[in-house]
Amino acid sequence: MGVTQEGSSKSTSLLANCSTLPSLVVFDLDDTFWEGDVEATEGPPFKQGGPAHLLDKSSGRLSLFKDVPSILEALFESKVGIAVASRTSRPRWAEVALKELNFGGSSVHARCACLAWGFSSKTNHFAHIRQKTGVEFRDMVFFDNEHWNIVDVSRLGVFSAYCPRGLSADLFRAEMERYSRERSADAS
Repeated sequence: MGVTQEGSSKSTSLLANCSTLPSLVVFDLDDTFWEGDVEATEGPPFKQGGPAHLLDKSSGRLSLFKDVPSILEALFESKVGIAVASRTSRPRWAEVALKELNFGGSSVHARCACLAWGFSSKTNHFAHIRQKTGVEFRDMVFFDNEHWNIVDVSRLGVFSAYCPRGLSADLFRAEMERYSRERSADAS
């Protein structure tokens, strides 16, 4: 079952209006979490090029969408788990990038409950995530920029949010509030 939020100490929290939170939020990476595709970079080694972007070995940038750091902070503060479901052809590169992105004293990689990679369908990724984490599909929220992934994963019972232009604070807040309303109504 999802997490019940007692109230946030920060009035600006992205989750302040959510009475029910998921146990796990799952992110697609390319064009959802960060701009572009990790395989379009020159690859590792990556180094921190600022708070929201990495530089590849040729100084090319891999940048998070601008609101991703505040979204991660809100999830970390609320003790909501995170996972990744990515169809990247370069999973090692993506993993290295997640290890280099640091927030709140640890890497995004270290805070991920599960990393699901490969060219198989997102439904296979989610079966792996459920098996590894023990979190039921109905207690997950998924963000992806590909509509067909949203359709497929929704059929599993995962609350899925379409973000065709990448993750933003407004979209995240609206979808998390919608999740909260729907799950609260289900519990009534």
